[in-house]
Amino acid sequence: MNPMSLSKRNLRTTILIAAFLMIAGFRPLAGSVVPVNLQCEYHSNPLGIDEAQPRLSWQVQSNERNQGQTAYQILAAGRKELLQNDHGDLWDSGRISSDETLNIAYSGKPLASGGRCFWKVRIWDKNGRASAWSAPARWSTGLLEQKDWQGKWIGLDQGEATNSLDGTKWIWFPEGNPAVSAPLGTRYFRRVFELPANQAVRVATITLTADNEFQLFVNGREAGNSDNWKVPGKFAIGGLLQPGKNVLAVEARNVGEGPNPAGLIGRLNVVLEHGNALTLDTDGSWKSATHAENGWNALTFDDTAWAMAKALGEYGIQPWEIIRDEDRRLPARFLRREFIVEKKVRRATAYVCGLGLFELYLNGRKISDDVLSPALSEYDKRAFYLAFDATGQLKQAIMPLGSFLATGVFLRRVPACRSGRCPSAFRSCYCN
Repeated sequence: MNPMSLSKRNLRTTILIAAFLMIAGFRPLAGSVVPVNLQCEYHSNPLGIDEAQPRLSWQVQSNERNQGQTAYQILAAGRKELLQNDHGDLWDSGRISSDETLNIAYSGKPLASGGRCFWKVRIWDKNGRASAWSAPARWSTGLLEQKDWQGKWIGLDQGEATNSLDGTKWIWFPEGNPAVSAPLGTRYFRRVFELPANQAVRVATITLTADNEFQLFVNGREAGNSDNWKVPGKFAIGGLLQPGKNVLAVEARNVGEGPNPAGLIGRLNVVLEHGNALTLDTDGSWKSATHAENGWNALTFDDTAWAMAKALGEYGIQPWEIIRDEDRRLPARFLRREFIVEKKVRRATAYVCGLGLFELYLNGRKISDDVLSPALSEYDKRAFYLAFDATGQLKQAIMPLGSFLATGVFLRRVPACRSGRCPSAFRSCYCN
């Protein structure tokens, strides 16, 4: 075979292969590692980050064994379009020789409250080959300064009695001065009362507490109990009452290592079907005993041999004083506000802080899938807030915004409202 012919044939073959690769869109080999799952402060595309230098992280994937990252470059931009053009107007880290992929602190231009940052990363493998840029990620900043909060604290605490025991009396079995010291043991109390025979009970609630603990019976049936005198029990007993005579019976216990103050206090509120009401308080008209006989809590029991209870003093006396509002369970508050959106919305973020637990609704729909928000805290020291993207739920119309706010598990009334925040409060700020 002619060597010259073979050389020409090889050259022709090489040219054809090169042309084919060019037509097929051949590109130089990229790095074998790829950055994925970009996160900011351990969240994907989070809202309301209030760290001045949030920590960025990513994961490394490779289709080769024994590969890894040897360097990275981060681009951050204030607009998505700039990032798409590989321009980081907020931060261009340049090529950083490092295999770190966790907690890379943002080191670009300072971000303003409510701002957004779009970012991406590329990495180099152990052979020095650069990967393609990652898919873009983003985060938004929260309200970084106190002055950024333009909303005011709101709630619904007015028009509600500070305590349903005002005006009632502490009572106990007549033995010395129980408000100072009483023997350990159980004491029994009864109070017979009468309801109109021609009216049904619409609602009946009894508020009751005893130092140290109690068990309540209504017409011989157990209706409730408590072992914390600092939190009065509230019990709905309408279904246990009947027209005519009824009886409240209480088994109260004074416990401890030695004699100590003992007392019982309560109030029954009954509303009848025609609207008229009946109130029954603990006072000296209650009967009391140191021992219980069979059927002692039934209406038919004869308590004529029982002693009259001793009235120790009105609610608020020592040693119990006022059972403060912080121990009072509050019902959930429903808050609503309508507003008009007159122009097309480019972006809308709701920053919400609730002292308790809240859910936010916009135009009849819950704005997120969060529950039990925000995180619990000591409200007179720290209050957390959440940020919500409301852009997709706003339109040019009258928009109703609503929320319900409930007390949290650890919610306590802040004495003298030191923080200036209501105990059941809601605060928000909206930025377009």
